[in-house]
Amino acid sequence: MGGHVAGRTMEQEASEETQEKRSVKEQLTTKLDLLGKYIQPLRPYLKVVARSLRVISNVITWEESYLSFWLTVALALSAVVAWFVPWGLLFYWTAKAAVWTFFGPWMHLVDRLFVAPHALTKDNVETYREARRENIRAKMHRLTRAAQVLHEDRTRTLAFQQF
Repeated sequence: MGGHVAGRTMEQEASEETQEKRSVKEQLTTKLDLLGKYIQPLRPYLKVVARSLRVISNVITWEESYLSFWLTVALALSAVVAWFVPWGLLFYWTAKAAVWTFFGPWMHLVDRLFVAPHALTKDNVETYREARRENIRAKMHRLTRAAQVLHEDRTRTLAFQQF
């Protein structure tokens, strides 16, 4: 009767272990089912991504030898062509075109139509400046008071330590 362990047979232990595995599997399946409703709409996109990654992997490892060869030839030719491109001139004119496109003369119209209606008048500027000054005064007063309290605390602590 070597199959008994604390009153249980090996068959009972095996069935309990199988039950535990089933419950873990059911819990995992339930969790995956909960994720399924979020992942299901993404399946077509994930399929495209998986295929693309598979093709890229095959090209890199030369399993798709024809495609790998033609990609290598195209990149080598583009490297030779890029050697002769005047990059400084190209960057200069591209930057100049970008600046004219985004910050051109029409920005005057943007200023008039969108910025000017919200601009401060002379009276508003004075009110703003006075409020700003008062805010700075209040902050300085708080900082000065905090420094004074700190100094008094240190002086008091030193006085107590002398006795």
